[in-house]
Amino acid sequence: MEKYLAYQKIIQEYMEELAAFGQYPEEGVETQIISDSDRGHFLLYYNGWEEKRRTYGCLLHLELKDHAKVYMHHNGTNLQIVDELMEKGVSKQDIVLAFQPPYVREASGFAIC
Repeated sequence: MEKYLAYQKIIQEYMEELAAFGQYPEEGVETQIISDSDRGHFLLYYNGWEEKRRTYGCLLHLELKDHAKVYMHHNGTNLQIVDELMEKGVSKQDIVLAFQPPYVREASGFAIC
């Protein structure tokens, strides 16, 4: 449980860093954090308008589950999120590249599930 809480804190702080950085370059489009710490979901979204066009979508989706495994479901940024999480203290063995099929994960060097 201690590791779970530590990873939860790392993820929440990292999402705050990314949101403050302003991942989306267009004025009128906000970067928003959607978090459900009870269920372990953390999402970074962009939401707004570029002139007459609606802009909305997920930049990053991380999930914390299975006794402190960090599942990366989506990375729509140009950042090396996994490397940054490891620099902040998340173990490589606790990161699951969930956007890849399980048979590919075996060769990644990261957690399978």
